[in-house]
Amino acid sequence: MTYYFKKIYQELMGTKARRQLLLSLMFNFIAKLPGILSIFFVLPIVSKSLGSEMYGSLLAAIGLGSSFCFPLGGIKTVGRRRLAQAFGAGDKEEQSQVFVTIMSLMSVLSVSVMFLVGYVSLSSWDSGVLIFICMLPVLASFLDSFDSIRASFNEHYVTAKLQFGSQVIIYGAVIFLGLPQGALLLCALILFPYAYASIGTMFLLLFRRRYLLHGKIKGLKSFFLSSLAVTFSTGVLSSIMGFVIYWVSQNVSADYAAWIGTFNRLFITFLSPLMLILFPLTSFISIHWEALSLEQKIKMHLVFVIIGLGMGTLIASAIGIAAPFYIDYMFDFTVKGELWDVIALSVFLGAIVAQKMYSMLLYSFCEGLFMSYGSIAIVLIGGFLATISYFWLPAKESLNVLFFTIGLGLPVLLLFESWRQQEELKHKLVIFRSETDQI
Repeated sequence: MTYYFKKIYQELMGTKARRQLLLSLMFNFIAKLPGILSIFFVLPIVSKSLGSEMYGSLLAAIGLGSSFCFPLGGIKTVGRRRLAQAFGAGDKEEQSQVFVTIMSLMSVLSVSVMFLVGYVSLSSWDSGVLIFICMLPVLASFLDSFDSIRASFNEHYVTAKLQFGSQVIIYGAVIFLGLPQGALLLCALILFPYAYASIGTMFLLLFRRRYLLHGKIKGLKSFFLSSLAVTFSTGVLSSIMGFVIYWVSQNVSADYAAWIGTFNRLFITFLSPLMLILFPLTSFISIHWEALSLEQKIKMHLVFVIIGLGMGTLIASAIGIAAPFYIDYMFDFTVKGELWDVIALSVFLGAIVAQKMYSMLLYSFCEGLFMSYGSIAIVLIGGFLATISYFWLPAKESLNVLFFTIGLGLPVLLLFESWRQQEELKHKLVIFRSETDQI
């Protein structure tokens, strides 16, 4: 028995890279535990402090800012892959060049997006506080770049420790001290605990790897074009809910925006543990992808698409059942979604889970252009059908058209892309075996 335990330990912990991966997975799981405090204690406290209408406006302002963050996501994804590959090759010069290129692009885009968000928000709110809150998601997304960079070195466990600490401090203070009535800015600031952890990650990363600052901008145009497809597929999918919450607050009611926004916050709590597992795992795969055999790569695609669709179905079912009970028990909203709204939203969010899980594998080793453009096409079709239906359906029902179109289209795309990738690898495998036999 001792022999088998020792063998398992050596298999799992045999190399430094594996130990770092397991540490990242373990600490990422621990880092999400305080999120339970957020959904069951902190969000209700925020809602009571602001009232349902102002709470809805807060979520709408955050949603507006989030909906403009999609240009930043592709750069982080492509940058994480390139930096991981440079790290895997032991090329410090390339690492520093990729780092400086990432941060240069992120800085310019973040400032540009902030100005754009500020301009758009001027026509939506008179409150300067709400206009400033719109910009917080953009700032948080910029700071998240350092989390992506840390993950490229297979060291995301460092970030996870900081995320755990920032959440415990912030959520603990809210639970034990409470919030003043109507403290809008304070309520907004406590909803971004990961941003504070990202600041700590930045300082620790640059303190340990100062050589990253010595690089030069290299291949800026190529880098930007490579990230464009990822930006418009993964980024747009991540931004849809933010825009929907904002749109609902302006065209339906702030109370209904509060309902959808809280539904989405619960979903993010379900999704975050998966993303925190996939984040270091796909970075690890990116570092070691070239060392895998063709058979292993084929299996990897099959496993990821099965897990992606399975987890998407599981989370869609869980969120569809849990969210109405959670919202009814923890909040006092005057306007709520009906059964059909819950089903449409759950199908849509479950499809996003499946797409994110499989695409994170895909983007860890290639551009994934077919997946990217396919996702964009499905989003455009969903938006087109929802826009047309708006002329004869209530606004809420038009949203359901959007949710169902995307929610049913993405799984079909995933299955086709997985089959396509596997067939391509199988073709290479046949050629490889044929050449081996000839030798």
